[in-house]
Amino acid sequence: MLGSFINSMADSESTHLYKPLVNIIVPCYNQGKYIPDAVASLQTQTYPNWECLIINDGSTDDTRSVAAALAASDDRIRLINQPNRGLSAARNRGLDCITGQYVQFLDADDKLLPHKFERQLGMLKGARGLALAYCDYRRGSAEDIDVQPNPPAPYLPPRYGDAPLLLQLARDWETRMSIPSHCFLFDARLFSQHGVRFDETLPNHEDWDCWMRIAALPFEAFFCDEVLAIYRYHSESMCHNAKTMRTGFLYAIDKHIRIHRGNPGILEMLKEKRRETNRCYANQIRYRRLIKRVKRLVARVAKRCLPVWMQMRIRSALGRTSS
Repeated sequence: MLGSFINSMADSESTHLYKPLVNIIVPCYNQGKYIPDAVASLQTQTYPNWECLIINDGSTDDTRSVAAALAASDDRIRLINQPNRGLSAARNRGLDCITGQYVQFLDADDKLLPHKFERQLGMLKGARGLALAYCDYRRGSAEDIDVQPNPPAPYLPPRYGDAPLLLQLARDWETRMSIPSHCFLFDARLFSQHGVRFDETLPNHEDWDCWMRIAALPFEAFFCDEVLAIYRYHSESMCHNAKTMRTGFLYAIDKHIRIHRGNPGILEMLKEKRRETNRCYANQIRYRRLIKRVKRLVARVAKRCLPVWMQMRIRSALGRTSS
């Protein structure tokens, strides 16, 4: 039944490929070396009626030429160039250009597994109104996204329980649950009819802010208990800058404390999340400072007491544990 449903959609739309069912928004800044993998993961989808919007956000590497070559090779891919304005602005530019019924976000260094669209479209066909589908994910290493990071990267489950998504986003985000953006497949009307966009004033956690705004709307959610998305894990990424991430998350939480000041249940959850965020990031900052002190001490002792070849091996080992 599912296969015939997917095939019938593809057949009925085959003469209207200029209006695809699924729009994929790929923001890209200086990721020319990764974006071919991301696009290839779209081209291997078992559901073919999609359009990919690559938003080149003022890249200074070869992103523009790489993306242009990809667009020239497949008429389902469009390249949109803009001056550098940040991740949220690039995603918003894509949202302004969509024409399809569903929206998929995909960062340029991540990828989807081949059955993602087929599985999630099959779930969404039963929706009675606004809906979204989401799936499980796994981490991949920076060098090869199909290989698990070594040491293993942290993982938080995406599935929430019986409580409303809004409540669980307010209570559990980043400590007990996480849903990467490319796990979702959204009904485009969540954005087009309700004006939902990514907040370009937030330094980070713009995804949590956006999911909170969507979760405040009436919608159905469908969970596909299958890994259909891979998240590339960079040890040097912004998520390892605890001070910056804490500041951004607190800005986002304060924004929603103002938005939900008339909802006592959510308001209390947000206030507790603010306290928890301060505690968690403070612990991270203290831990990383301690690790840096220990590493400096080890390096000084090695320099004084060990031969050069052994010093080099120790410096290499300390570098591998810098994250």
